[in-house]
Amino acid sequence: MAALRTLLLLLVAAALAVTASAQKAPRFKVCKRSLPAAKLNECVRDSLQKAVPELVKGLPEFGLHTIDPLHVNSLQVPSRGSKSVVSVDITFNNLDIVGLRNAKIKSADVDLAKYRMTSKIDVDGPISLLGDYKIKGKVLVLPIEGSGRCNITLVNPKGEITEMQAKPVTRGGKEYVQVTSLKFVVKEADRVYYDLENLFGGNKQLGNNMNEVLNDNWKQVFEEMKTPVQTALGLAFRTIADNVARKIAFNDIFVTN
Repeated sequence: MAALRTLLLLLVAAALAVTASAQKAPRFKVCKRSLPAAKLNECVRDSLQKAVPELVKGLPEFGLHTIDPLHVNSLQVPSRGSKSVVSVDITFNNLDIVGLRNAKIKSADVDLAKYRMTSKIDVDGPISLLGDYKIKGKVLVLPIEGSGRCNITLVNPKGEITEMQAKPVTRGGKEYVQVTSLKFVVKEADRVYYDLENLFGGNKQLGNNMNEVLNDNWKQVFEEMKTPVQTALGLAFRTIADNVARKIAFNDIFVTN
């Protein structure tokens, strides 16, 4: 499974970063460095939330396409090992992540001096991963193998950016930031649905049975297979954040007065 990796990074750099162009488009709330920590975190959270609809539309001036759907060209996630209840090698291609327009930024915690941020996000609705997959391994001791189209849908997922780290970079006498790491964790979901087409070489009976096993045991399967979901989202969000951070100076994101 592959999923939710923080729209927040993307939002911190994209929404706030775009705040940098507030003189051109005062759509975003500017955050002042002088604010007390609690107020600064609140400002960042609000700025990120206001950025969501703008990011859904896309920001071509920052090289950003729409985040709904959010496209991931390719993603490979290796098996967690034979001791795991779900042990699969899975590859996704031409993956679209649909539903980020419903993201709700619940909190943000920013450390400007250390260029760090954490955040919590809920999605009020489904998040779907639609694309091509290839899988091989075992699920609950049963073998699984196949390739084709897939639909993995998480209902009302809740996630957290447990780490977003950046470092300062000077260009043209101005300070920019480069995102060095971003970790996103899907904490929970109300339900997860799996639909993997063309399993077992197109054997419909075996394929239907396996999809039934996946859906009947969705909680257990989700806990073991959510790494691909987290990886896909984290990769996408980091790429978006980097695109913005390369173009907007840090002092334009967090203003001094």
